[in-house]
Amino acid sequence: MKWNKGFTLVELLGVIIVIAVVALIASPIALNVMNKSKEKSFALEMENLVKAARHYYSKQQLEISSNVIFDYQNNGKNSAGETLSLSGSRPKRGTVTITPTGEIILTNVGNGTYVANFNSEFDDEIKITKE
Repeated sequence: MKWNKGFTLVELLGVIIVIAVVALIASPIALNVMNKSKEKSFALEMENLVKAARHYYSKQQLEISSNVIFDYQNNGKNSAGETLSLSGSRPKRGTVTITPTGEIILTNVGNGTYVANFNSEFDDEIKITKE
């Protein structure tokens, strides 16, 4: 008697169906984890932006007599052509305002996916929303 080695078509289809079911269950979970990590990364970038603004204020404290606005639709420059010292990616839009009293205000600062708003006088943490 001759033994055939290999799998039958039914066995192969069964394995394919099991793999498909596992993929259907795992893919939304993986996508959710990726989206949360992107949002967390954006939140950290915004925290660094606020720190850079505070650093700018501490260096320029005696010279700031009116609001200093960094416009990220203008490459993050203020009216004097200065930029905040940032590492990592820069926002694509929005403004960062530094008041003479040292308040930091983020207004619709975004990267194309998420938007951040923050006012250091009223907010404890940066508010992140999806665009």
